[in-house]
Amino acid sequence: MTSTSVIFAFFIVIVCIHAKQRPFYNIGHMVNSIKQVNEFLDSGCNALETDITFSSEGIALKTYHGKPCDCLRWCGYSEKIEVYLEYTRNLTTPANKMYRSQYAILLLDLKTNLISKQNLNKAGKLFVDLLYKHLFTFGKSESKLKVVIGVQRIIHNDFVVGFYEEMKKRGIEDISNQIGWQVAENVHIQKIAEMWRRIDVVKNIWLSDGITNCLSSLRSWSRTITMIKMRDECNVQSNSFCARKVYAWTFDAKRYLRNSLRLNVDGIITNLPKNLQEVLREDEFKLKYRLANSDDNPWTIFA
Repeated sequence: MTSTSVIFAFFIVIVCIHAKQRPFYNIGHMVNSIKQVNEFLDSGCNALETDITFSSEGIALKTYHGKPCDCLRWCGYSEKIEVYLEYTRNLTTPANKMYRSQYAILLLDLKTNLISKQNLNKAGKLFVDLLYKHLFTFGKSESKLKVVIGVQRIIHNDFVVGFYEEMKKRGIEDISNQIGWQVAENVHIQKIAEMWRRIDVVKNIWLSDGITNCLSSLRSWSRTITMIKMRDECNVQSNSFCARKVYAWTFDAKRYLRNSLRLNVDGIITNLPKNLQEVLREDEFKLKYRLANSDDNPWTIFA
């Protein structure tokens, strides 16, 4: 066999291994300041979760979690939301000198419970304006980032409706290809599915299950297992509302990170991404998972 043949055969083996590895998201938890963004990316994250607070009138105020929050974490970091989004855009734009190639997903945990019910629709419209200006640069952005927007409860569906009404009004529905959605509330999964069917226009759906790291060791895995079964058995051709990805939160100890990975989750929210990186390199997982990148499609079900 010639050296060229050996190289080609080796390349084919690598491609086959890569195709069988689940694209995985190491999601940094509660990343609410510019300083934290770089710290978590440097620790191995390819996705970040950020909290956004609102006024009762529906205006996005800042990135901020506040008390209570996870054990052994400082709850008070914050940033102007416009500054945070613009910094994120720079980090995810290949032509920018700040480009971080591994940064693929931003999860926005919207504190929609702070918005009065009558202002949820308006809040969704205003949020389109915020993202369009500061993340998508009026459609001119070359950022490779995908965004997963999370509302807190299924009764906050008017926020999502307002968001899509505003995109349609502006003629910018194409940015929906960069946006996915989830509901943070730990309600029955069928109720979440019914919400998306009622709204009708949302297809890039993620599911998540979990609890604060202070209590995660006590939580049953049953809901996560049900979500994964639904994901794997769903046929996108006949049901466009299939959940594309399922992630677990919030786990820091390696024991529980391993347990999550054994369930075939697509991602884990963690306060200690270095722990997760080390677990992913273990023999049990290193051929099963690979870190997703910005070229992976987060709106597809891995098969």
